Amino acid sequence: MPSRSQPQNGSPSTNIHGEPKTPRSTALSLIVLVCDFNSGDAIAAQLREAGFKVKRTVLPGSTFWNDWTKYPYSITDWNMRPLGVQVLALAYRTGEAWNESAYSNPEFDAKLEKALAIPDPKARKVVMKDLEQILQDSGIIIQPYWLTLYNHRTPAVMDYGMHPLYETHLERVWLNA
Repeated sequence: MPSRSQPQNGSPSTNIHGEPKTPRSTALSLIVLVCDFNSGDAIAAQLREAGFKVKRTVLPGSTFWNDWTKYPYSITDWNMRPLGVQVLALAYRTGEAWNESAYSNPEFDAKLEKALAIPDPKARKVVMKDLEQILQDSGIIIQPYWLTLYNHRTPAVMDYGMHPLYETHLERVWLNA
């Protein structure tokens, strides 16, 4: 296996697919939805650490969503779904309406269909690992961090917690007097 410092195809001016490399002196234009600016900051910082110049353009939703599938390099944040396989089906399956990167991989699609048919979470976890590895290896996804959700409350409020979809369920909440 070649070292990281050696080009895999033997040419310092092309990538592993034989396509010309983007010079690091060229500024990457990153289009960011105004509510996702924190993710845009994180990704831009990581790109700058890697030696790339980054020009961020932050757009309001009324502008962003008009052309969101046409931007060459943009980001959106995705909140969780009850099952991880749901996000993969929405965001990365070939031809899906929310597949903003136009990702298409027959191997991924076949494994995803298999995962969607497995009701047991432990058994599905094995296939999910393969799916996540395919996405990471393809370079189609940049995940700068895992979002941590916080809930602030007084200690007297009992059985109230942060819901991952920001839902509020007060039916079991009580005050400890």
